[in-house]
Amino acid sequence: MSEWSSSAQYLRNEAGHYDDEIGAGWPTEPTVRFLRDLVGAGSRVLEFGVGTGRIALPLGSGSGLKLTGVDNSADMLAVLGTKDPAGLIQTRHADMVDVQLDERFDLVYCVFNTIYSLPDQDTQVAFLRNAARHLADDGRLVLETQMIGLSDFVNNKIIAPTQIRPDRTELVMILHDPAEQTLVRQTVNFRADGVHLAPLRMRYVWPAELDLMARLAGLGRTGRFGGWSREPFTGTGVCISIYQHRSDLQ
Repeated sequence: MSEWSSSAQYLRNEAGHYDDEIGAGWPTEPTVRFLRDLVGAGSRVLEFGVGTGRIALPLGSGSGLKLTGVDNSADMLAVLGTKDPAGLIQTRHADMVDVQLDERFDLVYCVFNTIYSLPDQDTQVAFLRNAARHLADDGRLVLETQMIGLSDFVNNKIIAPTQIRPDRTELVMILHDPAEQTLVRQTVNFRADGVHLAPLRMRYVWPAELDLMARLAGLGRTGRFGGWSREPFTGTGVCISIYQHRSDLQ
């Protein structure tokens, strides 16, 4: 698999400053409150794509939850380890598509567009099936995706500076394939120590398509919101989807 087909290289490049420069722009406290409201003390919780623990660490702190985190980046998990010396989160270095854990969970969640890092629809469907296998009978699966602003593209391309500072300039270039629903993105960072590339390939998923993928995994949607404060979903911005097992789909 090439680097364009996986987030692994991107995460290796970005692990050291992920929290400050990438994760910082996404809400943490509302996400933690939302997830805590779905479970009680002692519940088993699994995060696919746990990364550096941006959500899992505050979610587990003082909550009595039993947390497990899966990630395919050893670099991201190493950063998490430095932030979690007491081992609050049990981690597994593995691919979320086919990892097999020995328990089922009351809450499984995957946030920050992590499902978009999977290279194609078949792999995304396989991930939903694996998530369903790890879900307790009455458990909930929560997915966070971002609606793609197609009006931002000109001829299916974007070239835009995202940072201009005395010590650093960042340029983002994106090619959009509407038929495959893929975005090939290159972030070019011009820094004092040289030029740094952060390649990333994503396949986005529309909400109705996500519902169908979940249905193929035996899950039905039980909620959808436009943000972590349970705002109504309007078809733009953030999309928070909740799924549970459906006996009529088994």
